[in-house]
Amino acid sequence: MSKEQKVRNRWIVVIGAIMIQLALGTIYSWGTLTVFISPYLKEIKELTVFIFGIGLLSFAITMIFAGKLQQKYGPRNIAILGGVLMGGGVILSAFMTTFIGLLITYGIIFGAGIGFGYVCPIASASKWFPDKKGFINGIAVAGFGAGSFIFNYIIKVLANPTNLETDHLDFVSTVSNNIPLMFIVIGIIYLILYNWWCIYPK
Repeated sequence: MSKEQKVRNRWIVVIGAIMIQLALGTIYSWGTLTVFISPYLKEIKELTVFIFGIGLLSFAITMIFAGKLQQKYGPRNIAILGGVLMGGGVILSAFMTTFIGLLITYGIIFGAGIGFGYVCPIASASKWFPDKKGFINGIAVAGFGAGSFIFNYIIKVLANPTNLETDHLDFVSTVSNNIPLMFIVIGIIYLILYNWWCIYPK
């Protein structure tokens, strides 16, 4: 591989790492999502927020093992696993109409996907930039924060395209009809963001 190819490839890895971090950062979009999930499940917001807590717990526990697994099997393979769990968990959420069902798919499975995916792009990007690890890690992690900001708008557009107020008579019926498709679309976006990075160099 020529020097020019190496330079190009390592920046491709960084761009891919940012894309994955954009997807991962959506775990903090739950505050926006719960406004729509609560009436959809016919549960109080305080209960649906528990799904977010379980997601964070699943994220934290999984990340403990993700570091060692990516060293053994490579960051690409573990990132693929994370992408499948994250995207698959959200797509499965489209078929859940109960609190327990969503707790499993969006809480446990989605959270585990984030745990497996979080460490991989950062570790990989750092290897390609041994002289700029701090700078590259900062860029990648910035994507994590930006993900929540970007996907907040995507969620609102998909779940409540006409921007109805929560006290509007048609709010619950409109949101309930849109939630399943919203989960499917977002899940597919996650899979695309992950797989784009995974086809490029480690």
